[in-house]
Amino acid sequence: MNHLILIRHAETYPDPALPSAEWPLTSTAVAQCIQLSRRLQGFRPAYVAASPEPKAVRTAELVAMRFDLDVLVYDGLHEHDRSGEPFIESVADFQSMMEAVFNHPDECVYGTESAVEALERFEMAVADVLADAPDEGDVFIVSHGTVNTLFCSRHMDVDPYPFWLAMGMPSYVVFTLPDYIVLEIVEDID
Repeated sequence: MNHLILIRHAETYPDPALPSAEWPLTSTAVAQCIQLSRRLQGFRPAYVAASPEPKAVRTAELVAMRFDLDVLVYDGLHEHDRSGEPFIESVADFQSMMEAVFNHPDECVYGTESAVEALERFEMAVADVLADAPDEGDVFIVSHGTVNTLFCSRHMDVDPYPFWLAMGMPSYVVFTLPDYIVLEIVEDID
């Protein structure tokens, strides 16, 4: 394997009637995914993995089509578990809650797991993906903003909250393997 490309899913439609893990992609997400796959054209993906959440699976499917690859779903790649939490309508209130998650990583301040717990689960899933992937080629993992940010902050030594704010839907970070050196950060797909 040459590179790990950690991808945040395309734009979602926040539906207050559904848990965030079930939110669908927006009507513009297909175009975003086409643009994303064009941006990733210089890589040689051999393996595409996704979180089981529909928004990540669909983003992965749309990207994988361009490379004629299947998508493999890994449970541990899911977003920071916020099940049971009420919908937060205000963007400012949601951002404030997420700032607390990042600033108090050992505490369960929102959802059912702390940032540390989410990161440990996610790291194990990434290791599983890399263990399953072929030795040659690149690996794409389509996941979510919070867990991607936690992973990146560990391997890049960046402040997680500003990094999380900057990463759009979709976005990606390219790491070398096996040492996780960052080669490229694409905060938003234009």
